[in-house]
Amino acid sequence: MILCSNLEYMERFARYIRQSHWHSQVRLHQFSSPEALERYRQAGGEAHVVLCEKPWRDPCARLFSSDRTPIVMLTDQADEPAADEHLLRMYQPVSRLLHQLQRLREGLEPAGRSEAFGKQKATAADRRAMRDDPASSMVKMAVASPYGGSGVTTIACHLAKLLAMRLEKVLYLHLDLYPEPVMAPDVEHDLSRLLYALTTRPERLMLEWHLYCGRHPSTGVYTLRPPVIRRDLRDLTTEHVRQICDVFRMIGFQAVVLDLDAHWLDDLVDGQLQADECWLVAPWQRRDFTHYPHLRAFAERSHVRLILNQVSGPPSLLSAADNPHIEAVLPYMGVRDAVDEPYQSSERFESIISRLILDSPVLGGVARDE
Repeated sequence: MILCSNLEYMERFARYIRQSHWHSQVRLHQFSSPEALERYRQAGGEAHVVLCEKPWRDPCARLFSSDRTPIVMLTDQADEPAADEHLLRMYQPVSRLLHQLQRLREGLEPAGRSEAFGKQKATAADRRAMRDDPASSMVKMAVASPYGGSGVTTIACHLAKLLAMRLEKVLYLHLDLYPEPVMAPDVEHDLSRLLYALTTRPERLMLEWHLYCGRHPSTGVYTLRPPVIRRDLRDLTTEHVRQICDVFRMIGFQAVVLDLDAHWLDDLVDGQLQADECWLVAPWQRRDFTHYPHLRAFAERSHVRLILNQVSGPPSLLSAADNPHIEAVLPYMGVRDAVDEPYQSSERFESIISRLILDSPVLGGVARDE
């Protein structure tokens, strides 16, 4: 049971449960006010664990017995001490938060059931240890398009966000020549300083990476801060990207999403820029790549997925049946007057990206593992 005034956070929490293996283990009730929770309780409703914001801890304690139902508080303050097992940070991977709640609940279970949970937990721990092994591979995803304004950044941000719901460390690299500060973290050094550190003191970078890379609080995605002088990105090479990925793989990152400008496509096609899977994006009306015959051949490769975005097409065109290589057609999202998030979003848009993740031969096992 979750009691939270942040409706977007509750939806993100519930969506992860629906799209992961937790859907068969967790039954979630959502409430946005103590009054609604009280009405549920008066109707005879029960709860195994209550997750609530700190100001609502006392109303929950009056409704539930703490020796039978743990009451766990949520905080959005990253610097708040978390020594208390009944205080959890909101903006962390949902899978990690659920595992913490599971361990807390196991302390109240009979011995027999605790042993059964222990076996499941050991298996999950083994899987996490394999993923966190620096010697293991980090999944590298590339999102690119030859057409400007085709929605590459929107798709890459959604991909990184949904992966961060399933994995502990996901890196988003915005590699436009003139990138906007999408999901920009509050860190000391920018990308240009990171490139300098790569060439002068790479061994210290392994210990000081948090000075260059930070976590976006509302998505859980790790990103780099764009340089103040944008021309610095003109010197960024494929070798630099490879070195950055190698460093963060050794640190323990499990996935990286490369948001690529059109000038990176030649390196992708030639294989100089390596990616485990590439999402090639095109507007609906330019889906044939008329002026890019080499990209038509590239789109037919096994590790490339062709995705159409209806940025300039009518909303009724929802079928990709006319081309067997088209993996998905994303709906058009109109620009709103005021946008709090760094990118447009909709539930339908996210559900299609989630389906692409689950169907991916590269990401499918990762997405179901947590």
